[in-house]
Amino acid sequence: MKFTCSISIAAPREKVVALFSDFDSKTEWQTGFESEELFKGKDGEKGSQKRLKFINRGKPMQLIETVLLNDLPNEFVGLYEHKHMTNSMKSVFKDLPDGRCGYSAYVEYTRFSGFFPRLLAKMFPEMFKRQVENWMDNLKQLAEMETT
Repeated sequence: MKFTCSISIAAPREKVVALFSDFDSKTEWQTGFESEELFKGKDGEKGSQKRLKFINRGKPMQLIETVLLNDLPNEFVGLYEHKHMTNSMKSVFKDLPDGRCGYSAYVEYTRFSGFFPRLLAKMFPEMFKRQVENWMDNLKQLAEMETT
């Protein structure tokens, strides 16, 4: 399953990327985000890995993030592994006219395991896209609030 989400943010790219990268701001725009723990490599470097912890529908959820490319402020590519699914996400940031930032996320799910996750992916693929769009909207609101 592949999808793309894009948004225009009324804030400079540097501000948006700083919020995207900052641990403390993640709790404000990534719904359910609780913590991250670097356990391999140097933070942000290609090949480094973090354990990301979330609360999803009242239950703890853990992902392993592997950095595939970090060329911020231009783009960031991560691989996200969960016991029931694997996906990659390429986040691209561009300067737009009038000091705005364009943010596009290219997401590809490559693995679903277990009956229920496969069923959700087949029956409700928009659910996965909606989560990314919600996080992007939250980041937009945070960046625009801090810019005004």
